[in-house]
Amino acid sequence: MITFTAPCIALLCVLLLDLCRVNSLGCFTCTSLNGSDPSCRDPFNPVHVNYETKCKQGMEGRVGTFPAKYCTKIKGVRVDTQSEMLVRSCGMESMLNTCGLFRFKEHDYHGCLMSCKANACNEASALRHMTSNIVVFTVSALVIGKNS
Repeated sequence: MITFTAPCIALLCVLLLDLCRVNSLGCFTCTSLNGSDPSCRDPFNPVHVNYETKCKQGMEGRVGTFPAKYCTKIKGVRVDTQSEMLVRSCGMESMLNTCGLFRFKEHDYHGCLMSCKANACNEASALRHMTSNIVVFTVSALVIGKNS
């Protein structure tokens, strides 16, 4: 008979939670250009914004759409016109949470590209959700260490 210890169960729960998030990732989707959608801008108000429970995206070189792996937030100011842009969506690749100069739809912007792997995580800074993952892993490590 196989017996599971508390550390094994805690680790299994963390891994299962992560798998569930990837398979049915839900993201906020909206676009605000120069404040055109006030509910999409920061501070964010999710009440009046579209939430896709099973966000899908196309993939380059493939036909159809596929379950997204990341929720995304792109926020920037266009270099030539100083117009503000904020896009919340989902995507297939990580944006590495970087800030600085970037190119989007043939225009240069100063701002930030953010991505995260939890449901509705593109409502705010990705840091908040990365922090929650760090807490889960820290607690798991403490439980494993205490019961070893």
